[in-house]
Amino acid sequence: MTKFRARKIESIATSVNHPQRNIPKTELPKTILIAVPNSVEFHNYESNKLYRKVVILQNVSTSLARFQLAARPTHSRFTVMIEYKGQTSGISPGMHVKLIIFFRCDILDEPEEMLTINVQQGRSVIIKLRGHRDSPILRMTTIPYFQYPRKELQVKATIKDRKWFVEIPVTQTNSCEKSLDTSSNNTSNISEESILYCKKLKSFDCGKCLVDQQVILSLMVKNIGGEGRFFIMSEIDWCSMHVEDVTNDNMLILPCFAMWPAYFTLKSQEHIYLYIYFFPEAHGMHEETLYAICDNCSVITTELIGDGVANNSKV
Repeated sequence: MTKFRARKIESIATSVNHPQRNIPKTELPKTILIAVPNSVEFHNYESNKLYRKVVILQNVSTSLARFQLAARPTHSRFTVMIEYKGQTSGISPGMHVKLIIFFRCDILDEPEEMLTINVQQGRSVIIKLRGHRDSPILRMTTIPYFQYPRKELQVKATIKDRKWFVEIPVTQTNSCEKSLDTSSNNTSNISEESILYCKKLKSFDCGKCLVDQQVILSLMVKNIGGEGRFFIMSEIDWCSMHVEDVTNDNMLILPCFAMWPAYFTLKSQEHIYLYIYFFPEAHGMHEETLYAICDNCSVITTELIGDGVANNSKV
C-alpha cells in the first residue's frame, strides 16, 4: 500500500513592485522684473487734463530680461510708453527702464485697469492703474433767516401771474475763510441736531404757512469732502431731460416752492447759503421731488414738503 506523506505548503505573500513614476515638480516662475511702484493712482484729477506719472521697471535677476506689454483696452483712459536708455532688446541685470503712464479722462469717473507685463521665462508683472476723486460730502445746518433791506432784493419771480419778490442776500459767497461756527452772534441760534449728510437727505420740511403767504427755510451747506459741482432739477425736468424750471437768476421755481441757488460749486471746506421758499396757493400738504446731480455722476433724490394753512380770519 502506497503511503503519501503530507507536505506542508507555506504560502508566501508575494509583493508586486510597481515602477515609480517620476512626476515632474512644477516650478513657479522666477521673479525677474519688479515695478516700483506697483500701483499708480491719479487722485482728484480734473476732466480733460493730461497727467503723467513714472513707473520704474527693474531687473532683479542675473540675466537679460525680455518683456512685452499685454494687449490694452481699446478705449483706455491710460496710455503707456516705454522709455529706454541704451539697448531696446531687453533689460540688463541690475538695470531698469521707465514706464511713462499718461492719464486723461473727459468725465469725472473712477476708471481702473490692470497693466500686465509678460516676462520671458519669468513671472508677469501687474500694475494697477486707477483714477480717483474724493466724493463731496455736504453737511447742512439750519440757520436763522435775517431780513435784508428791500434794496438788496435781486430776483422777482412770476408764478401763475403773481409776482413774488424773493430776497437774496448779496453777502452770499462760497467761502472757506468764514464759517458760522466762528460767529459768536449766530452760533447760539444754530441747531446742532439739524446737521445732515448728503447721502441721508430725504426731505426738507418747510413747516406750516398761511395760504398766499411765504416762509423761508435757510440752510448753510458746507462741503467736508472733495470738490464738486451741483445742479438741482425738478422731477419734470429730470424726466424730460429739458431744463425749464431754472431761471436765468439761477433759481429753481415750482408751483409752491422755489430754491436758490439751483447750481453751485463747492471746494473742500467751502460753504454756501441755500434758501428754500414755500408759498402755498391752497391749503393742505404740498410736496415736490428734486434731483441733486453732482459732477461725479451721482444723483440724490430729495423732497420739499410744506403744509398750507387756510386763513379763516375775517377782516
